[in-house]
Amino acid sequence: MKNLQRSSISFWEILTMGERLNFFWGFAPRRNQDQRATTREAVTSGAALSGPYLAMNAAASLIASFGLLQNSPAVIIGAMLVAMLYGPLVGIALGLAEARMSLLGRSLVSEITGAAWVWAIGYGVGAASPEIPQGGEILSRTSPNILG
Repeated sequence: MKNLQRSSISFWEILTMGERLNFFWGFAPRRNQDQRATTREAVTSGAALSGPYLAMNAAASLIASFGLLQNSPAVIIGAMLVAMLYGPLVGIALGLAEARMSLLGRSLVSEITGAAWVWAIGYGVGAASPEIPQGGEILSRTSPNILG
């Protein structure tokens, strides 16, 4: 029988070839252990449930609520910039990536508490102003269609 030569190259060979050429791996940032520890500390502190976290989310929900009541898309987008729900999301990602269940649990509690806090404030503002007619922004967000 004739020896068949391998005509394909494996994925690992492609990756190591890229490493030798410093093409593929040249784009990855190099971080030492101190920088990684600093990043972990920043993510852990950003994922914590704290007073400033709740205050900024309360401000964002108030801004968004009044933006909806005033039918102002710019104000609603501004509220999205103020909200601090991103910190716990990064904590969830790091907790999953490194299998740190304590960080994952703390981040999930912060995210769920923050979302409930924002929802409760928005509900309170809406309940306190029932006489204001619903504008196009509220109607477009409560009855979506295929085009948006």
